[in-house]
Parts: sequence; structure tokens; C-alpha cells
Amino acid sequence: MSDQANTDPLTGLINRRYFMEILNDLLKQPNHGNRLGTLLFLDLDNFKPVNDQLGHDAGDIALQVIAERLRNLLREQDYVARLGGDEFVLLFTGDSSNNLDSETVAQRVEANIAAPIMVKKKKINLGCSIGTTQLKKGDDPQEVLNRADKAMYAVKFARRHKTTTM
Repeated sequence: MSDQANTDPLTGLINRRYFMEILNDLLKQPNHGNRLGTLLFLDLDNFKPVNDQLGHDAGDIALQVIAERLRNLLREQDYVARLGGDEFVLLFTGDSSNNLDSETVAQRVEANIAAPIMVKKKKINLGCSIGTTQLKKGDDPQEVLNRADKAMYAVKFARRHKTTTM
């Protein structure tokens, strides 16, 4: 029962509610450094046409593939969750001693997402927009999520603006 309550039934990833519990617990932990980790908020680009043109079952398959790709990027102490729809978060725990460069991590995530997915004998090409934020002791979990979400929308806006001005 606990697994069902904490897991997204489609992808097998942890769900929003359980992720927020994990994030809350992490932010309350005593630690030796000020930085607790990095949160990446990921929104898939070009996902709606998959559902519209190939059907929701194709979209479900694509989400399952994406979930597996994200899961494979994690270290043992990290987390990935599906917040809903085509939104995911990745939580890379640890302070700066882990040399965790959020830009490099985001580039790796983007490259993994961009690899084609075969669904119904069709090649699907998805992208993603990623917002990152650093976690600090005393942060509010919802505020952390909001910061990363806002950063993701800034990336998405900048890409759209760049495309339309070229």
C-alpha cells in the first residue's frame, strides 16, 4: 500500500506527494555544509503533439521511456519524481564537495531526453527545458520547487524568443 501511495502508476517513479516529503526531510537535515544539493525541474518540449497525433497510449510509452532514462542518470543517493503530466524533477543530493555542476548535469539530462524514441513504428523526438536551483538549509520545499519551476520557464521563454528572432 505504501508503495502505491508513493509511486506514479505510469512511470514507477516517486510521485509529487512523496517527493515533497523527501525534499522536506532533506532540507531539515543537519549537515556540515550550507549546500544540500541541486534540484532540476524538467518539462518536456513537443510532448502534446505526441498525444494529439499518435494517441495517449503512445504518450504513455514515451513518458515511461523518459522515466527510465532519468532513472539511469541518478546516483544511489539521488531522486527522480514525476510531478504530473510531462513534468519531472531530479534531486541530486550533496554539498559542493561532490563537485556537482548543475549546468553539466542539465546538459546530460537534455542529451538523454533528446535521443529518439520509437513508438508505434514512428520516431519521436522530444526535448526538454530545465530549471535548476541550489538547495540550502532552511529552504522551504515549495519555494525550492517554485524557484526551479520559474527558472525552467525562463529557459523555455528564452528558447522561444531566440527561435522567433532568428
